[in-house]
Amino acid sequence: MAMAWLLLSLCLGELPEAQLVTDETAIGGIQLCREVSALRSDLPSYVVKLGHLYEARQSLSKKRRLRLREHKDSSPLWSSSCLTGGATGPWRLKIDLAAPSTAPTAFRKHHRAILVFGKTWPQSLPSIRFVGQLKSLYVKPPDEDKSDHVREASSKLLARLQEAASGGRIACMWRQTANCNATHGEREPDRDRLCSENVPLGNSGFCDCNGDNQKNSDELGYGCQSTPGNCETVCPQALQDRRYDLKWLLWQLHRSLGGAMHPKDEKPWQLAATAFEEDASTVVKYQSYGPKHAMFFKTNGVELEKAIDPRM
Repeated sequence: MAMAWLLLSLCLGELPEAQLVTDETAIGGIQLCREVSALRSDLPSYVVKLGHLYEARQSLSKKRRLRLREHKDSSPLWSSSCLTGGATGPWRLKIDLAAPSTAPTAFRKHHRAILVFGKTWPQSLPSIRFVGQLKSLYVKPPDEDKSDHVREASSKLLARLQEAASGGRIACMWRQTANCNATHGEREPDRDRLCSENVPLGNSGFCDCNGDNQKNSDELGYGCQSTPGNCETVCPQALQDRRYDLKWLLWQLHRSLGGAMHPKDEKPWQLAATAFEEDASTVVKYQSYGPKHAMFFKTNGVELEKAIDPRM
């Protein structure tokens, strides 16, 4: 009961200044609760639908496998309210985002994004997934699911978000090495990861906390049979210079659906967007004309007259 009152008071801004919350998980959840409430009261035009914030029913293991969390009658796991006492996260939030009006045709639809926030929010980004067909420089198929209808944030998108939040510099990195040898294995820089990205089992390397591209004595290394999960868990200083905001994050995701987020990304973004346009089976004209309109279909190398059954 006391915890429920504490969370409710914080979300409503009624907690006396002298009373402090020291639990980091509670602070992250309260901060997120406030941000969702503020966003709902003044919804930006690019947010088509904002779901309810709720505690995730599943957690992700270090092997990148989903597992159902233990549920008890007194547990808040199944509550749709972020004000429930005792909740520890992670938190899930579903949002439908509109693409910018200048986006290529195939992008101009509503995109469902699922964000999962951990206990280190707002210093650490949530996991970001898009549900639905999408091909872009800023998304990739998830490691554990090769479905065409699920995409997660690519390293490029995560890098652009971290650069924007930390003044353009990314220090902490996972440095990949060969032969399952973290200390003496040959470096494989093309397989480096951001510290916020999960490192699956079967990879070797080390967490380069200060970004000097060297394994120092206080930096942990891992063979193929172990993993840090992600390097932010062992490089706490990586979180000190960053602070994210939910509205800002949604604006950046909205931008990523309409064009390059950095001048260096312009050409690869256009190439990926062109490929998506060619592969897309539906276009936004379907919303106006219905399934009988010829431009509902888009094909490669086949004339529309030959590709469409006139009896439709």
